[in-house]
Amino acid sequence: MQVLAEQETALLARADTQIRQFSEDQFIAKCSSAMLTEYERMFGITHSTSESEDFRRARLLNRMAAKPPYTLTFLRQRLDEIIGRGRYTMEMDYDAYTLYVESAAANQQWAHETAVTIGKLKPCNIVYVSRPLIPANLLAAEEISYAQREYNYRLGTTWRLGMKPFLSLNDKGVVKPMQNKSLQPEILSGMARALKSDVAAARINGTVMIPAQQLQMTAQGDKLVIAYTVARAAGLTEVTRVELLNAAGAVLTRAEIYIPLPEDIEMKHTIQFAEGV
Repeated sequence: MQVLAEQETALLARADTQIRQFSEDQFIAKCSSAMLTEYERMFGITHSTSESEDFRRARLLNRMAAKPPYTLTFLRQRLDEIIGRGRYTMEMDYDAYTLYVESAAANQQWAHETAVTIGKLKPCNIVYVSRPLIPANLLAAEEISYAQREYNYRLGTTWRLGMKPFLSLNDKGVVKPMQNKSLQPEILSGMARALKSDVAAARINGTVMIPAQQLQMTAQGDKLVIAYTVARAAGLTEVTRVELLNAAGAVLTRAEIYIPLPEDIEMKHTIQFAEGV
């Protein structure tokens, strides 16, 4: 009877665990790994081994939240959840029937999910174009110091040639430190124009070259904006590195990113010159 009671206790404990798990499996946030996979099968999702369970659960919740009516306001709410409020811009070109979404390329884990969500919400006659953004800031500063001249030899004294220089400069220190701003807008815009003339090509994943003729470069005040198209037809399925090169082939900028390429995308570099240290 003791052995029978022990076996019954173990069976009841296991049944209690299974009942609790059955209850939790009704919720994506608490379900087991096996049930999570089943939910993904129901939504037609094939997960990757590199994806965390937190990401997979959040992706499923996003799919479940996509219910009509579909409006730009609703789409903006979904993008606030996926990308983050204030971390993207959305522009609708009604004349060209094109929807542009621009977000930082450094965080593209949700890029595929963003494309899937927009694909489900937008009308069929609207084209979705992703604009991964690579921002960069270049800081410049000015320091002003002065020195006093000191002559080591005087007329009428005995000169010992080579012992000392004829004239020495005695450093008196800094009168304007770098922390105090002094640069004017013209010098910052001049830096942007100078960099524009130096950029000769873009390189994708270390192999695919985009020449200067295909780069749209605009110096806007203290900013240099460089835009170009990355075509899937070039044999790319994803973008993992983008570089800007000069005419000699030297690398000017390099960014390690991840962007899937289900279709052509428009890359955009924004390089801003600012005063700072």
